[in-house]
Amino acid sequence: MRPGTSPPANGRTEKADGRSRSTERARRFVSAVIVVILGLQTTAVLLRTDRSFPFQHYPMYAEPHGEGEHVEVELTVYARFADGLERRLSALDVGLPFFLFRRQFVQAILDEKHDKIARFLAPYQDRVGERIVGLRVENYPIIVTRSGPKDAPAATIKTLEIEPPATGSAS
Repeated sequence: MRPGTSPPANGRTEKADGRSRSTERARRFVSAVIVVILGLQTTAVLLRTDRSFPFQHYPMYAEPHGEGEHVEVELTVYARFADGLERRLSALDVGLPFFLFRRQFVQAILDEKHDKIARFLAPYQDRVGERIVGLRVENYPIIVTRSGPKDAPAATIKTLEIEPPATGSAS
């Protein structure tokens, strides 16, 4: 600013290239946020972890598959209730995003981690007012052929009975 002049009415002072200080600060802030986000995503990829959701190790391209190979397309979970009825469970039912549903809930069923399964199912069972006594995971694969993918028959890959919750000791 030249001697004898007053600052602009809006309080901003212009730099030599015409940008105001507040604009420069905003640009630096946005740049810092972008660098942090890229750093978190890079860390998730390098550590191959899903623990830092929404920053996940997720490959951009699918693995190549040969002719005749079965490719997992969809794993579907069915819950069997105490009254004998079966219903499909979705990620929304369990309250998880799709990738966490597949990588944590479905994987817990496949690994028979009853405590983890119980934690995922408790809010759903409370909401519907019924107890789940069994779970079934079905694979709906495709087969790779020269003329393109073909549907393969569904196959049950895991059936798991759910133990009733432990009650206090009877004395």
